[in-house]
Amino acid sequence: MGGFAAEAGVDAAVMLHFAIRSQVKRLLSSDRPAMSQAA
Repeated sequence: MGGFAAEAGVDAAVMLHFAIRSQVKRLLSSDRPAMSQAA
């Protein structure tokens, strides 16, 4: 059970990481359209 809980925690952390990255990209793209194309 412990291993499963750890895996679920890792999945949640990865999902949160990608959510933050996509939000940061959106903020950057609204400021600099050229940077969003490069990224």
